[in-house]
Amino acid sequence: MEIVWYRMLGPLLGGTTFTFELILAVALLGIGLGGAAYAWFGRNRTCSLNGFAFTCALEAFCLAFPYALGDRLAVMALLLRPLNPLLFSEQVLGWTITTLAVVFPAAFVAGFQFPMLIALLGKGRDDVARHTGLAYAWNTAGCILGVLAGGFGLLPLLSAPGAWRAAVILLVLLAVAAMVMSLGIKFGGRCSVNATAPQGDDDASPSGETTTPSSPCDDASPSGETTTPSSPCDDASPSGETTTPSSPGDDGASPSGTNLSGGRCGACTEQRRSVNATTHPGADGAAPSGKIPPPQAMTEHRPHATRGVWRATILPMSTAIMALLMLFATGPTAFWRHAPIGAGLVDNYVAAPNDLHALIHFARRQIEWEKDGVEGSVALHGNHGLGFTVNGRPDGNAREDAGTHVMIGLLGAILHPRPTDALVVGLGTGTTAGWLAGVPSMERVDVAELEPSLLKVAARCSPVNLNALKNPKVQVWIGDGREALWAAPREYDLIVSAPSHPNRAGVESLFTQEYYRAAARKLRECGLFVHWLQAYDVDSWTMRSVFATLASVFPWVEIWQTQVGDLALVASLKPIAYDANSLRLRLQQEPFKAALMQAWRVTDLEGFLAHYVANDSFAKAVAQSRGVAINSDDHNVLEFAFARGVGRRSGVELRELLEAARFRLENRPRLTGDGVEWASMERQRISLCTLQQWAPVQLPDFTPEQRLRAAPHLSYLKGDFKSLLAAWRLLGTEPGDLVELVMVAEALADAGDEKAQDYIDRLGLFQPAEAAVLLGRLRWRQGRLEEATVALETTFRRYRRDPWPLPHLMDRSLDIALAIARADPGKTMAARLYQAINRPFVVSLLEERRLFTLVQIARNLPPDELNASTLKAIEWYEPHIPWVREFLDLRARCYGQARHPQAPAARRDLEAFDRAERGPSKNR
Repeated sequence: MEIVWYRMLGPLLGGTTFTFELILAVALLGIGLGGAAYAWFGRNRTCSLNGFAFTCALEAFCLAFPYALGDRLAVMALLLRPLNPLLFSEQVLGWTITTLAVVFPAAFVAGFQFPMLIALLGKGRDDVARHTGLAYAWNTAGCILGVLAGGFGLLPLLSAPGAWRAAVILLVLLAVAAMVMSLGIKFGGRCSVNATAPQGDDDASPSGETTTPSSPCDDASPSGETTTPSSPCDDASPSGETTTPSSPGDDGASPSGTNLSGGRCGACTEQRRSVNATTHPGADGAAPSGKIPPPQAMTEHRPHATRGVWRATILPMSTAIMALLMLFATGPTAFWRHAPIGAGLVDNYVAAPNDLHALIHFARRQIEWEKDGVEGSVALHGNHGLGFTVNGRPDGNAREDAGTHVMIGLLGAILHPRPTDALVVGLGTGTTAGWLAGVPSMERVDVAELEPSLLKVAARCSPVNLNALKNPKVQVWIGDGREALWAAPREYDLIVSAPSHPNRAGVESLFTQEYYRAAARKLRECGLFVHWLQAYDVDSWTMRSVFATLASVFPWVEIWQTQVGDLALVASLKPIAYDANSLRLRLQQEPFKAALMQAWRVTDLEGFLAHYVANDSFAKAVAQSRGVAINSDDHNVLEFAFARGVGRRSGVELRELLEAARFRLENRPRLTGDGVEWASMERQRISLCTLQQWAPVQLPDFTPEQRLRAAPHLSYLKGDFKSLLAAWRLLGTEPGDLVELVMVAEALADAGDEKAQDYIDRLGLFQPAEAAVLLGRLRWRQGRLEEATVALETTFRRYRRDPWPLPHLMDRSLDIALAIARADPGKTMAARLYQAINRPFVVSLLEERRLFTLVQIARNLPPDELNASTLKAIEWYEPHIPWVREFLDLRARCYGQARHPQAPAARRDLEAFDRAERGPSKNR
């Protein structure tokens, strides 16, 4: 269960090293306290199979209860996150409470159960060491088999929730088996007295004397004398009182030949009274000495014993049944398993019930596919484009992360004279490998991926990764990246390390000195090692330690920025040559030209160098600063440093790196050849932030012209097009790059200015879909709805095959479509726009937004089409509908008019929303 607990609690606790350690600590705490409880509770009690059955059933109940709670525990984990994410101690407290709720009860019962197993192996006096050793040996073997079967078989086969349910079922079966064995022992004669065996029977005494049957656990009397049976549960009486005599061979016999028994079994007590009457003349109801009463007299107690046996199974059986019934609950859903609660990416406020309900429905609705793999739980979600999560942590997005995924590999290919072989550590969306394979000189691209399930993700992202998995140059190895480096049979010109987030447990091993040395050994002369590093959820000391560790192996380390929050560390054993003329020629070749334009929105050398952060001397200075540590396998300090940053929503600001590098005059590469327009590079560095909807970085030494240049960008991010045009007119210049071209064209189009047409035509040479969006906006503002509709129809057709238009422009195009549908008096354009967006866009771009717009446009269709179109649009949302009143009201009315099977449920949902909105006091 520890593997299942880690897999299930990882999304709630962050999936870091701390998660594993906390689960282990709580499990050991429960086991230890459970063992201590047995030492106190079971000190004067004899264990039995029925007692063992009850502990199995109770453990199953303790496992099933948090499963039945399901997403309620995820909500608890969300609400336990501290309001101030910088306080690590508060985070640990919230994690501990969540872990205790899930792990501790079952671990406590397991700790109580283990010494009981030892006691069941014998009477507890003889061979105690042997019995303890056997119990530990069986437990160890079971742990090993469980880990192997669970991690490599059951989890991928059943999924983590399925393995959770299977554990409950196995414990219930074990409880039933123990109860059946107990019943078999009781009814098989261990606690009952049969008639005297006739002379010559197998049960007769060897000496011919008549004996009474004894328990199978009792030793036979060597003298053949008549003995009294004793219960297998009997221990020596602590009071030392003399009770019924026993055979000299019986365990626990006193020196005087009397058996010291506590007499805890009712049936056995009655048995002793019956036999005592036969062996002690003068006792009440006793027969004459030496005579044995009839069999009927000896078996009068058996109905009472039978009732006692069955009564003892009621508690374990009822507990087991309750555990099984709880497995029919919904259990953990996508909100638990794939929402980034532990990563701190879900708002941790005490939300209103309806807000919380909407959040849970959204998390469930966006998951398109999920699978428990060998390494982690993988889910494919579609909202702002296809993305995937691993153990609840967003790990990549086909469109939003294209600036990194496309360019981190091509960056090395541009800087290398002629790469022919590349190794990529981490498949992800397949984008890095696919674009590298498109380089004409590239002959082979090997990819090391630990999780086989990501092959499905890469296949779904084929429109962005250039069909990487179908490219014969791409060879995917399923295995660890470090092992791939050690075992690779060839050397490489490029090694691109793009693993998962290093705060995930295990990934930090790809940031050690030994890993970098392995990479250095596999590089050819002039080879490049390109290493991805996040600049968020990481502090300055951690980043400097990464620089120091990398610089301890590679003498040449440069820092690039792929997009806001992502860095690429380019390392080599020899200096990297920068020739401006060669670079300009190379950037105009494919696939570099298309990649730069689509992923970075740059078309020249200055735009390419705008992503340059610092040269090798800066990286060396950072690495040599005081207090940094070299990260190694034997002293992995980054394992905990990365983990402490999860969900803290802070990191090393790009502004800090740029400002420090500029202050040291180390923010530019050492170039030869014709000069570079550095002023243009600085302007495009501002556009780099605007491209990703981030406020532009303004450094203290900016000139007045540079500050004036940043003003329109700030207005554009706020959606204030009037201020943008006013600020731009103050500049009195033309757009200097594609980002500024889009800004000015959209601002003019929103004003209905025909001058926008010139900028739209220029943009159409690079991005036709974006040009069509802006043309539709221009015609809409001019009141030319028919032309606007034609332009938008063209736009939406392109969205179904072109993944590269800017997402924020796509979002605004849907707003324009809805505005036209509402303003169309004849409703014909509304019907056309409905048909234009009723199919998903490529790689699920803006899927949630598209569906919402579709429902709103359907409401504006002619009355004869209203029910059918609206009904179809609403059904696409089922079963995890948007939990907002407008939608719930529309759904209830449409389903009611159409007499839909879910009409009653729709009315109940609307009523539930209203009750939650009014609050408890008003409901009363």
